[in-house]
Amino acid sequence: MLRLGVGEGGARILGGQPGPPQPSGPGAVLLSRVWRCPSRECPTFAERRQANQAVPRMRSGVPICPRHDEPLINGGSRPPAVAMALIVEGTVRHRFVVRTGRPITVGRSPDDPNGLMIGAFVTGDVAQMISRNHAVLELHDDVLLVTDQSTNGTVVRSRSASYLPADEIQLTAGAPYPLQPWDTVVLRAGVEITRADRSLTRSAGGAESVMGDAPTISMRPQA
Repeated sequence: MLRLGVGEGGARILGGQPGPPQPSGPGAVLLSRVWRCPSRECPTFAERRQANQAVPRMRSGVPICPRHDEPLINGGSRPPAVAMALIVEGTVRHRFVVRTGRPITVGRSPDDPNGLMIGAFVTGDVAQMISRNHAVLELHDDVLLVTDQSTNGTVVRSRSASYLPADEIQLTAGAPYPLQPWDTVVLRAGVEITRADRSLTRSAGGAESVMGDAPTISMRPQA
C-alpha cells in the first residue's frame, strides 16, 4: 500500500518494494537469454551485441529477428550485468556496465585500458583528489562489489530505500564492500557512481534517466 511520508527534499511516496523496479513477464524471460541471428553480421543480434541486445520480436511464440525476419537461435543464459552511471555535480556524464568476470577500475587515469577514466570529466583540485586507480567495481555471484584502492579514500552512502536518509560508510582500503540497490559510491564530493536503473538527475545529453542509454540493467561516488 502506498502512502505519503517525509523524506529528503520534502514529501515522498512510501510503500511498495524497496529497490529499483524489476522486469517481469515474457519480456523478462526473453531478456534473460542470449539470442543469435542466423545472419552473422546482424547489427541487432550479432555476438558483439550480447550485452545490450534488444527484446526479440515474437511470432507465434517464436523469437524473430526484426531486421532479417528469421527465427533467432537461443544462445543460453545471459551473463549477469549491472548498468552504472557516473554523475559529476548532479549531471550524468557517462554510462557503463559491470559484467561478471570483468571488473572495472575507476579513477583519474586507470592503468586498465578498459577502466573508467574520470579525469576526462573533472579538472583541478577535484581531479587531484581522485587517485589514478581509485576503486574497482566487480560483479560476483550477482553481488555488486566496490573495493577502495585510493589514497584519499572512498565513501559509500548506504540506504535501504530511496526515501530514507543515507549512512556514510568509509571503505577500508583493499576490502570489497557489497553494494545495495540504493547505495551511492562517492569518490570525491560531487563525483559519484550509482546504479543506472534508478531515477537519476539530469543527463549531459538532456535525458532525465540513463535507462535509455544503459546497455543492460546498475551506484554512486565521493571522498
